[in-house]
Amino acid sequence: TVQLKNSLGNFIDQSAGGGTVQYYSGAWRDFGVTTSGVVTKELLPNNYSFRMNYAFASLDKQQNVGTTSTVVFQTVNTTVQLKNSLGNFIDVGTVQYYSGAWRDFGVTTSGVVTKELLPNNYSFRMNYAFASLDKQQNVGTTSTVVFQTVNTTVQLKNSLGNFIDQSAGGGTVQYYSGAWRDFGTTTSGVVTKELLPNNYSFRM
Repeated sequence: TVQLKNSLGNFIDQSAGGGTVQYYSGAWRDFGVTTSGVVTKELLPNNYSFRMNYAFASLDKQQNVGTTSTVVFQTVNTTVQLKNSLGNFIDVGTVQYYSGAWRDFGVTTSGVVTKELLPNNYSFRMNYAFASLDKQQNVGTTSTVVFQTVNTTVQLKNSLGNFIDQSAGGGTVQYYSGAWRDFGTTTSGVVTKELLPNNYSFRM
């Protein structure tokens, strides 16, 4: 018996998708697909490597089924957080993870999005304010992935180094990320915006 459980120890039901299982004996052989988290197959009582394929990722486990006939794979509740420069949760960030290709992870709600994943090393991508940032992490070790923006400040000063006040008119600022995006208009020579810590072109 091969079981697929989530981080709470519950069997992963079909609405979350089944796990495709293989076992190694000279080559990787088909074992079956989990139904309500379980799949069974009659095997000789030997030591085998088992492979669980779930959510576009795979994990291997070796076990002697003559000694213990139930092989358990368990996912981790992977959490991706998006915080601003003050450490407060912000929205809206669209998250992907890489496993053979970029896969959909979800969209943050109140700065957080979660997904059950096999405990592997993944690259995560946060898309926010028309920009993206990648981070690699082993969720089997640390299951919370944190992305934090920086409070980006653009200043407009005159030749004496003084901020240009509103009587002289504000400066309209843009930043480039795929296209020219609105950053804001200076107030007393200053305008700020939370951005992912990337390299940008700014236009005053």
